[in-house]
Parts: sequence; structure tokens; C-alpha cells
Amino acid sequence: MKYLIILTSIAMGIVKAQTISYAYHNNGALLKYDLIIDQNQNIAVWNRTMDARGENTKGQPIDFVKKNNQFYFIDKTKLKKYAVQDQPQLKWHLTDEKIQFLGYECHIAKVELRGRYYTVYYAPSLKMPYGPWKFSGLDGLILFAKSEDGNYIFSAESIDLNPTSQLSSQAETFINQQTFISWDTFQKYYKEDINLFLTEQKCNCESDGKNIIKISKIEKIDARLHDTSIVY
Repeated sequence: MKYLIILTSIAMGIVKAQTISYAYHNNGALLKYDLIIDQNQNIAVWNRTMDARGENTKGQPIDFVKKNNQFYFIDKTKLKKYAVQDQPQLKWHLTDEKIQFLGYECHIAKVELRGRYYTVYYAPSLKMPYGPWKFSGLDGLILFAKSEDGNYIFSAESIDLNPTSQLSSQAETFINQQTFISWDTFQKYYKEDINLFLTEQKCNCESDGKNIIKISKIEKIDARLHDTSIVY
């Protein structure tokens, strides 16, 4: 059976589905995403449908797919966008805690993902080992994830178990049309672009007149950028 899980809706090909609406809070900004799952093909699509300005982005090209435990997505450095293939290793810590969330009994688990620690709720009664963004691999659908610092929150808002009929081969098309680099290579390019930017923009003024750069990013690629700041 094929499932459609929506974190706000998206038009795709024909299949029976389940729909779940989620919100993503990113440093106080609210966005909406779709997660579309085809368990028979082991494919999930994560697609933004509302941006931080509240504008509808439904119908935008797919740019984030999970297939066979590999993630394929578009990410950007300071200067350029890249197609990236990634397989983060999530070492889940399962707890004995349980919580009711949207009418489902959820178990609580914790995980570290690239410099941030998260608490998640997952529902074993929804037998799908998927979740928003790069969260996956638990014995049930992840309905909620929150970073320890509270800056990043993925939260299911409603669940509709009535079947719909929208899913397609756009995910396969996206994967086949891109040339992907590894996550390690992307990190290398990310740091190189930052260093190039700093070199080109370096201020010759006194220390009290220099510029400061700090970038908020959910994955901490460079601690200087994401935890402290760089003076240049």
C-alpha cells in the first residue's frame, strides 16, 4: 500500500494515501512542508509549500528526496547551490517516556544530528519509519521533533487518514536529472566559499570597525559561523 503524508499538500501522481499536516518553525519563522511517502518504492519527498513570508509555494519543483535510506537534495553555500547526496547516521536513544500527541500514543526518543540535540515523538501505531526532514528510522512515524535550543521545531498539526490520490514519479525524475556530490564534499565547498567571501570582503579598518558574520543553519557545518561568529 502507498501512503501520502502531507505536512501541507502537494500535487503528485495517482495513489491512495494518508495525509498529515505539519509546521516547521525555523528560528521563529513559520514554514510549511509536505512529506510524501511511497513505502512500496521506499521513497519519501520533503517539499516546501509555504515560505517564511507566508507565501504559497505549492507546485515548486521537488528538491528533497529520500530513497533507500539515502537523501538527495539541493543545498547552498554562501555562493552557490549544489545537489547533495547524504546518509546521516542517526543513533537513536529510546526512552520509556510516552506522550499523547494529536490523539496518538507516542514514544519519546532523542538523537544528535550534526551539532544539535533533538527530542522527538513517534507513533508506533503508524507503521512508517519516516519523519520530517532528515529524521527517520524509528518504529513509527515521527510527528514532532524539537531541537534542544528550541530554534528548530517540526510539529504535526493535523492528521487525516482518509485516502487521497496524489503522488507521482517526480522524485525519480529529480534524482535522475541531478549530478550529486557527497555531504563531505558539500561541507568542504561550504567552508571554502565562506573563506573566499571573507577574503574578498575583509575590512582594513581597526578592530572596532570590522564586520561580523554569523549564519543560522540547522546543521552546524562550521562552529565559527553557527555558534559564535567570524569577525572580518
